[in-house]
Amino acid sequence: MHYRSFALTPSAQRVIGYRQALQEAGLEVDEALMVRGDFHPRSGYEAARRLLELRPLPTALFACNDMMAIGALRALAEAGLRVPEDFSIVGYDDIELASYAAPPLTTIRQDKVAIAESALRLALERIAQPELPARCETLPVELVERQSTRRMA
Repeated sequence: MHYRSFALTPSAQRVIGYRQALQEAGLEVDEALMVRGDFHPRSGYEAARRLLELRPLPTALFACNDMMAIGALRALAEAGLRVPEDFSIVGYDDIELASYAAPPLTTIRQDKVAIAESALRLALERIAQPELPARCETLPVELVERQSTRRMA
């Protein structure tokens, strides 16, 4: 379990994780590849449409939640791209709909029970000792590999 800054939103932390992963892989961050959305399918659709205008064409997309990833799946299908043959997509949250998407969505799963337990424990600590500083905990996540991604050679 790691502690994080209370001021960072989950989406901001995912962007930081993206940047760190690129850095660890020895790759530069290309700001043109970072398209913001609002966690709804429509913004995922619109973000994917913007990415499809880039040259060279990207080959993969990480959406900050599954709903945006599902919107992106539609944009790619409309553009005639096959997932995962032409383009890989990863979402975040592992909502129930992710396994029913076409193709089933690779995603990041959070342990919802552990999140609830952590929130309850922190709330009870705060009630018992209100003078304690606010804090957040970062819990582990799991990659759920489905058919929206392919392994690179």
